[in-house]
Amino acid sequence: MIYRCIAYWRKRPALLRRIFFGCLAGIACAGILARPEEPHLRVERVPLVWALFGLAGCVVLALGSKWIARTFLERDTDYYDS
Repeated sequence: MIYRCIAYWRKRPALLRRIFFGCLAGIACAGILARPEEPHLRVERVPLVWALFGLAGCVVLALGSKWIARTFLERDTDYYDS
């Protein structure tokens, strides 16, 4: 069952990308339309602030983990030849 589902979506990456970007657009529209009545912080008055904060956090985590992996975990190409 799950194998067929994964195989289905692997054959249609463009459709899957459209669905994901549609969901992101829906979240962005909801963030613009559903503003808090009494923001607890001044920054909450900016539309989409938490979506942008989450995106920035995701980028920092991805780049940081990539840097850590390259710095501490990556071995030389001839590491196993010696």
